[in-house]
Amino acid sequence: TIPLIKRQILQNTSTFHMLSSLGEWSGLFDVLAPRQATEANTVDPTDSPATIAEPQNSDAHAEADSNDNRIAAALQSQEQSENQATAANTFAQYQRALYFHKARNMHLECCVVDVHTDDSGDEPYYTIQYHDNILPTDQEQSGKPVEKQTTQNRLQHVPWNQEKTLALLQRYKKL
Repeated sequence: TIPLIKRQILQNTSTFHMLSSLGEWSGLFDVLAPRQATEANTVDPTDSPATIAEPQNSDAHAEADSNDNRIAAALQSQEQSENQATAANTFAQYQRALYFHKARNMHLECCVVDVHTDDSGDEPYYTIQYHDNILPTDQEQSGKPVEKQTTQNRLQHVPWNQEKTLALLQRYKKL
C-alpha cells in the first residue's frame, strides 16, 4: 500500500506542477489570485522596454561609452586637422571637398583620401575619391568609387559637417 500511495502522490504532484505552469503561462493566476506588489517585482513606468527586458550590463555600457569617446576624439582631431589645412589653404586627409570635373564642367563631392608632397617642397597634390553617379563612361561606372590624383586648383573647401565626416571616417579609418 505504501508504494501505491507514493505513486499517487507523485502523479498528483506532477499534475499539480503541470497545471500550475499552465495557469502561470496563460495568466489565469493573475486574474484569480493576483500577487501583491513588492518592491522587487514592481516596474518603474519611466523605464523603457529595453531597460525592463535586459538587465543592466556595466561592461556593455563601458564599451559603448569607450566607443563614443573614441568617435568623439576622432571627429575632434579631424576637425582640427581640417581647420589647420584650411588656414594654410590646403586639404587634410579624409577631408570632404568639391572636385571640379573638367569633362563634365561640374563640381562633384569627394573625399581627400591621401595628401602627397614631393621632395621639391612644391604644393601638395591629392588622391581623391568620389562616386560617379552621373553619365557613366566606359572607365567610370555609375555608383562606383573613382579615385584620381589632382591638384589644389581643382578642389574647393566645403563647410564642416559632422555626420558626413563621421561617415567618411567610418568608411576609411574603420571607426
